[in-house]
Amino acid sequence: MADQEPAPYQIHSTWQQERKTKERFLEFWDDYSWVVIGILWVVVLVSGFLGFAQYLKPKEDWTPNALDMLYRTFQLIVLESGSIEGHAGWPFEVARFLAPPLAALTALKAFTTILRDKLRLVWLKWFGKNHAIICGLGRKGMRFATGLLEFRQLVVVVEKDENNEYVRKCKERGGIVLIGDARDRSMMERARLDKAQALICACGLDETNAEIALGVRNRAALGKTQNHLLAMVHVFSPHMCNLLGPLRQQMALSAGLRMEWFSIFQNGAWTMLSSFPPFPEEPSEQGPHPHMCVVGIGWLGQSIVIQAAKKWKRHHAVCGKSLEVTVIDKEAARITGYLCSKYPGLEDVCAFRTIDVDVQSREFEDAAFLSDNPENHAINSIYVCIDHPTLGLEAALSLAARTYDRGIPVVTRVDDEQGIAALLKVAARESDVYRHLFPFPLIDETCRPHIYIQWDRDHMTASYHGTVMIERLARLFHAAYVREQTAVGRKLGETPALVGWDDLSEEYKEQNREQARNLYGLILLPLRFGVTPLTEWEPEPFVFTEDELEQLARREHDRWLKSKLSAGWTYGSVRDDAKKINPNICSYDQLDDATKTYNKEFFRKLPETLAAADYEIYRVSR
Repeated sequence: MADQEPAPYQIHSTWQQERKTKERFLEFWDDYSWVVIGILWVVVLVSGFLGFAQYLKPKEDWTPNALDMLYRTFQLIVLESGSIEGHAGWPFEVARFLAPPLAALTALKAFTTILRDKLRLVWLKWFGKNHAIICGLGRKGMRFATGLLEFRQLVVVVEKDENNEYVRKCKERGGIVLIGDARDRSMMERARLDKAQALICACGLDETNAEIALGVRNRAALGKTQNHLLAMVHVFSPHMCNLLGPLRQQMALSAGLRMEWFSIFQNGAWTMLSSFPPFPEEPSEQGPHPHMCVVGIGWLGQSIVIQAAKKWKRHHAVCGKSLEVTVIDKEAARITGYLCSKYPGLEDVCAFRTIDVDVQSREFEDAAFLSDNPENHAINSIYVCIDHPTLGLEAALSLAARTYDRGIPVVTRVDDEQGIAALLKVAARESDVYRHLFPFPLIDETCRPHIYIQWDRDHMTASYHGTVMIERLARLFHAAYVREQTAVGRKLGETPALVGWDDLSEEYKEQNREQARNLYGLILLPLRFGVTPLTEWEPEPFVFTEDELEQLARREHDRWLKSKLSAGWTYGSVRDDAKKINPNICSYDQLDDATKTYNKEFFRKLPETLAAADYEIYRVSR
């Protein structure tokens, strides 16, 4: 990071453009191939008919009719009527040169459609590599499969139930489905685990996912995997996911295995709070006094409470106010007490009010808890986290109808963007009563491959961000730059980059986003550092060694230098942004000591910066 103003980010590099062009064509062909073939056949038949009508003339003993011309047109397919003398006009030429290859294309398309699954299995056996394996084809597995297929990745699914409703859908979209138990070694051999790049364990039981992960780890230890394998293992319980987190280092091997544990409830809570925040991002002494209501204190509800409290800790340090939280559930008091015992310090940050009530009761329908709280501030955000979709919808509709005149946002969990979510969006558009009701599709938002997997050309590695994460890091990087520059006496507005984020040009915003995108894949991962969602309530501070800081600063300067050179910048002793001249366009060893120190300070403060975005760094065991 030799300069805080890197070259503009080239979002679409050459290989990305070529790949996207290919993807668009393949997607179009998958969806409309039979339509295109049908249109071409209409062109052939019409052109052939018109051509023969023009060529065949009545004779003394024979007058051609429509059937004669149509029959000769069909003969073009097998090359029996195309050899004629003289000129028959351009319609005939189009028909006789297009009919034979079109017939071959139609036969090939029909053949591949009928034998599609068999051909895919043959391809997997002999040529399959760098693919993704998904264990379990429930709603989570199907969402992962759909996302990977959209990226034109080869996807192999191992599913135990051949009557699973998603099997046919997955095959239609281009996936390879193997029926069997993923815990069976022979099934993983059929799925070509040795050539795969990613494994996603999304079965319905944590024990099954853990068994699969252990089996993969043992195979990697025996050298049975040829690629650097990324294994994503789902665990339902967020608390269990936290406990298993440290095992990523023990299960990571020099053979190239990278093991990551994730919970859709933990990630869903983070995404829900990022999309519908209960309070502003930046703390303020005179800021608002938030009071959030959580309906349903299952795994998602618990994660909402814990992560909201983590976010509020910075505010609490500035303003001294507690985050007011009303918890509504049949066991609200018991589970809230359990959370407070598990996370010491939670009660110092939050002021809890628990209401033990069933959402299918008259007491909940009366919703007295929305107004009978004279000691505290009024509720200003509601999160409905009930597991049962129908009960959650009923509770959300009831609360939205009672709070719409106060503009209180009601966010409710749904499974996907179809069905209930689509219905709620229609209701919000057509009725003022539900305009503050927001569905949150848990499965769709947490089972998107790009959240966990990062593509570098055709290589898949672990990712630690989605688009929301990139934007948050970009803002934090720019805010840190502004603080550092103003601390040494520079004034806001002195340069195009030295302004607030809202006033920053899109060019400079993209430069900060580029740094956020590349931070993990180009800088941290090669030096064996991982980045993961912050799960500990009081995490141990991470400290880089001086040697690590030197290596990190060197890699960041190399990244920045390549970016500058590709944008046309050149070396000069005096900086001139208009002419693209910069004195730091040189190797890292040629930088002055002040610039090197500046680069190291960025990484020295990086753990703190990532913690502000709810992420932490860890060392990958060697």
